[in-house]
Amino acid sequence: MKKLMLACPVALLTFAVSLWAADFWQAKPFAEWNEKDVQKMLQSSPWSKPFSVALAGDTPAKSGKRAGGSGASTMGSGSMNGPAGTAEQGGLGRYAGSTGDPGAASGGGGVPTVNLIVRWQSAMPIREAVVKAKFGNEATTSPEAKKALEEPVNHYILAVGGVPKGALQGDAEELKKQMLAQSMLLIKGRDPIKPVDFMTQDSGHTAEVLFAFPKTMPITEDDKEVEFIVKIGDFSIKQRFRLKDMLINGKLDL
Repeated sequence: MKKLMLACPVALLTFAVSLWAADFWQAKPFAEWNEKDVQKMLQSSPWSKPFSVALAGDTPAKSGKRAGGSGASTMGSGSMNGPAGTAEQGGLGRYAGSTGDPGAASGGGGVPTVNLIVRWQSAMPIREAVVKAKFGNEATTSPEAKKALEEPVNHYILAVGGVPKGALQGDAEELKKQMLAQSMLLIKGRDPIKPVDFMTQDSGHTAEVLFAFPKTMPITEDDKEVEFIVKIGDFSIKQRFRLKDMLINGKLDL
C-alpha cells in the first residue's frame, strides 16, 4: 500500500507534465484556441514555415533561412481574382485569401529581405485556424464555418504567402505554365509529385500563390519528410516538412 501511495503522486506529476508539454493543437479543440494559438498555427507551426528571401532591387534574388518574425496575418475569404488570373468558385480559389500578408520587405541598411510563409493550406489544423480567425466564437455554430471544415479536400494545397507582386507579372497563362513546371513535392525514394493547378491571390502589399498537388499517390508518415520546391521570379524556395510532427490523433494530416 505504501508503494502504491508513493507511486500515485509520481504518476500524477508525469501526467501533468505531459499535458503541460503537449502542443495546443493536440491538447484542446480548435474552438478553444485563442488568438495567440491561431497565429502560431498560421505563422510558425509544423504546417507553416516562415523564412525570408533576399531582394536585389525590386526583384527577389535568392532564398534563405528565416530572419526575424513573419509579421501579422489577416485571415479572410479573399477575392477569387489574382494578379495573374482568376480561379473559379469551388476550385482552388476557395483556398485563396487565407494566408494574408506575412510582412513587408525590410533591411535596415543591409540586404533588403521579404518575409514569406509556406503553408499546407489543405491540412485540417490550418483550416480550423482559418475558420477560428474568421468566425471567432461562432466557429462551431456558423453554417458557413461548418461547410468550410466539412468540405472534402481532394488535393494537397500548398500556399506561399508574402510574394512580391513584381515576381508574378506577365501573361497569366504563361505564368501558370511556368509555375506548374517549376514546382514539385520531393520525397526520398519516390518520383516527384507535380502540381495540377496554380493560382495567385492579391494579399495587400504582396500576393500569395497556391498550388494543388494530386493525392493519387498519397503521402504517408513512412515517407518521413517531404520537400516543397518552387521557383518564383528570380528566386527559389525549398522548404522541408517533417511528417512525424504533422500528426493529429496519431494520423498524418496534410
